[in-house]
Amino acid sequence: MDFNANQSLFSQIKDEVKRRIFSGAYKSGEKIPTIRDLAVEFKVNPNTIVRAYAELEAEKLIFTESTNGKFVTTDTDTLSQKRDAYMRLLAENYFRAAYDFGLDKEDALRILEDNYAKTFSDFARFEIVREAPGARRRIG
Repeated sequence: MDFNANQSLFSQIKDEVKRRIFSGAYKSGEKIPTIRDLAVEFKVNPNTIVRAYAELEAEKLIFTESTNGKFVTTDTDTLSQKRDAYMRLLAENYFRAAYDFGLDKEDALRILEDNYAKTFSDFARFEIVREAPGARRRIG
């Protein structure tokens, strides 16, 4: 993962773990990497992971099971709501930038549609039916 100097490390790591949860890479109820393992993966101080995990736990996306480690929430409603809120934030940031760059609604939507079509043509092999939050499904 390449870190952005304009955003705190723990925030970027928290967002990456969210992406992994929302994409289904970390499934509902599944144990997530230990603090030490994630610190090694990202080459950061374990305290950075502790802070990111604490915020994810406060957001109810993960929970701690005493000595067994940390797990993705099993509350699929929470996962869906948090995923949708995250996507709305990304969309809001995109449209704010489009506005700042002088694009009208049609141009902003055209760029999104073009990018969407290209992205999913690159992943045309998606044949998985959505069964759980974050699972991929065939589009189109």
